Amino acid sequence: MVPVSKSAPNIAFGSTKVPLITPGDFCTIFNLVIPPTAVDKTCTLEFLFPRIDQSALLYVYYGGGNFTFTGYAFGTGATEQTTYNKQPPPGPSPPQPPAVLSPGNAYTINVKGCAIETGMARLEVSGLLCSPDTTFTFLQSDKKCPIGFFVAIT
Repeated sequence: MVPVSKSAPNIAFGSTKVPLITPGDFCTIFNLVIPPTAVDKTCTLEFLFPRIDQSALLYVYYGGGNFTFTGYAFGTGATEQTTYNKQPPPGPSPPQPPAVLSPGNAYTINVKGCAIETGMARLEVSGLLCSPDTTFTFLQSDKKCPIGFFVAIT
């Protein structure tokens, strides 16, 4: 995960385990890896968002809950040098992502073929999460009741 800022568009903040989204400024790029076992399978991108009492870890969330998702080209992702002005190349974005994220829900962001081909060691997929009205920061975790972006392969 790599945060980028509209108000500091040329500063590289490096990678983090704690994404930061703030109204109209900080966004976070999420990099996910599709393994070679996903050839010819379906990938479901999910955002799991437990209530604070369900989560193993605390998070900060306040505001209207409106978010935008922007996809990047397959095989590209954010690096330590990524800035708001120097993002990965554009790619497919989810056709109908949820406009509002609120605690106590699991959201399907996109469902499609995994796009990894035979012979590939892995495929990196990435996307940008922003908000015009919400502050949100959390530690992505698969403990107890998971929080964050995950890819389910079926």
